[in-house]
Amino acid sequence: LYGCPEIVVKGSDDDILDMVFGEHCVAGQVLPMLEGRRGVSTLVLGAGASVWRGCQPRGLRYAMLFARHAANSIEISNLRVCVRETPFSAAGSFQCSDGVFNEIWDTGRRTLGSTLQVHFLDAPSRDQTQYITDAMIQSWASYHVFGVYDLAAKAIEEFARVQFETGEMNAVCPSDMFLHMPDYSLMWPVWLHRHYLYTGDNDLLRQLLPNLLRLLGYYNSIAIPGSEVLSGLDRLCGAYCFLDHGDIDREGMVTGLNAIYCRSLLSSAWLLNQAGDVERASALRRRASHVAQAVRQMAWDEARGLFADGSTGGRRSAFFSWQSNVLAIYGGVALPENYDRIFDALFCPDAPYELFAAGETNNPFFKYFVLEAAFALERREWAMRLIRWYWGRMLEQGAVTWVEFLDPASLPGSPALCSMGH
Repeated sequence: LYGCPEIVVKGSDDDILDMVFGEHCVAGQVLPMLEGRRGVSTLVLGAGASVWRGCQPRGLRYAMLFARHAANSIEISNLRVCVRETPFSAAGSFQCSDGVFNEIWDTGRRTLGSTLQVHFLDAPSRDQTQYITDAMIQSWASYHVFGVYDLAAKAIEEFARVQFETGEMNAVCPSDMFLHMPDYSLMWPVWLHRHYLYTGDNDLLRQLLPNLLRLLGYYNSIAIPGSEVLSGLDRLCGAYCFLDHGDIDREGMVTGLNAIYCRSLLSSAWLLNQAGDVERASALRRRASHVAQAVRQMAWDEARGLFADGSTGGRRSAFFSWQSNVLAIYGGVALPENYDRIFDALFCPDAPYELFAAGETNNPFFKYFVLEAAFALERREWAMRLIRWYWGRMLEQGAVTWVEFLDPASLPGSPALCSMGH
C-alpha cells in the first residue's frame, strides 16, 4: 500500500510506541531500515486515547508495533492506512482462457495502481519519484490498463521543465537530486514519440520541440567528431550509464548506450518530420546512420555473431553481455540479416528462455527491451511464453505486486531483500 497510516492508541503519560513500516518481515520482525531509509515513526503518548495519522504517505506491506516504554498497557485500535485512489473513467480489462495470464494482468494492474500516485513512482517504499525510463514503461501500461493519457503528458512535461541549461535532462523528477544518466535522458524522445503515436497531441509536441532540440544538441556537442558516437561520458561529464543491473562493461564507447542514442535520434527525426521540420529530421537520420555504422565497426564480432559491450582506445571489450546485444537490435544498430543470429545466441525456445539472465540481478525492468525486440522480430509466441513463465514464477513465489528482482531458479518463499512493489 501507499498511503498515510492511522492509529487510535491509548496509554499513559510518556509511554513510547515505535511503529515500524516496511516491505519485509524476517523471522517475525519487520525490517526498520532498507537502503538507508528508516521506516519508523515514534509516538510519545499522553494520558487517554489519541488519534495519530502519518502526515506523509509511505509504502508498506507490514506494520510492526513496539512498546519501547509502557507504564501499564497500551491499547491499539483502528489501525488502518488512508490510501488515495484516482478514479479512471475508461479503465481497460482483460480476460482469456489461461488463468495465469489473467492473474498476471490483475497483479500488474494492482502494481500499477500502487505506483501511480499523481506521479509514476518507481516504488512506494523507495525514492517515491519518477525515473524517465521506468515512468515511460509505466505510462504506456497506464494507457491500456486505466485509459489515462494526461498523466503521461504531465510526466513528460515535468522532465522537460527541469532540463538544465546545457540540454542535459535529469533522470529523476521531481527531486532535489541531479542524476545524469545518459541512457535514461535519451529515452525521453522515445517516450515522447510513443506518446504522440497514441494521442496525436500536436500542442504538446510543439511545446516540447525546443527541449528536444536542446537535448540532442547537448549530446551532439559531446559526441566524437566524425563517428558521432558517445564515448567516455563518465570521465567527460560525470555521467553514469546504467542500462541494466548486472555485469556490463561501461567503459569507453558503450554499445548499449549508443544503441539507445540511435533509437533516440530516429524517434526525434520522426517527431521533427511530423512537425514539418524535414531538414532537421533528415540530419538526425543521417546522424543515427553514422552512429550505427561506427558501433558496428567498433563492436561487432563476426566470428561470435555478437556485439562486444564496447570499445576503449581502439580495443574491443572482452565482454559480450546479452543486454548490449538486445539493445543493438532495439536501437537499430544491428543489421537485419544478423537479427536471428543474435537472438538465437541469447535465448532458447523453452524455459528458462534467457540463456544468460539467471541470477540475483534478473529483473522485470530490462524485459521491456527483450519483449519489445521479440515482438518486433515477430517472435510473438516466444514472447508470450516468456511472460507466462517469468511473471508466473513471481506469482508462484507469492507476489501480490511485482517485485524488483526475481531469479526464477530461486526456491519458493525466498524473495530477495528488494522492493516488493516495483
